[in-house]
Amino acid sequence: MVSFGIIAFFQLTFIPGYGKRLKMKVNVKVFGYLRLDLGMKSIVLNIPENATAAVMLQQFTQLLGSKANNLINRNHGGYNFIFSVNAKPATIETILQQGDEIALLPPISGG
Repeated sequence: MVSFGIIAFFQLTFIPGYGKRLKMKVNVKVFGYLRLDLGMKSIVLNIPENATAAVMLQQFTQLLGSKANNLINRNHGGYNFIFSVNAKPATIETILQQGDEIALLPPISGG
């Protein structure tokens, strides 16, 4: 058993790209006026393994450049949307996993 652990460790430490954080794919979907503003329905992002939603959002806004200006609430330092991960409410601290589906939803108001 010990030798198996050593072999497994050896193989993991000498894989190509070792030292870089492995990437995972997540699918980001946008809804409502965000879809119109951004000109897209969804995008697949490659983010570091076990990244938080904050990391994903930072990469998403950097990728969009000036189109992302409407996503960020400059007055409050937050975002102009709510989001969910796999159809469950999420926060920016939520840890993402390979294949997660993130939905960006504009605030809903009315009566």
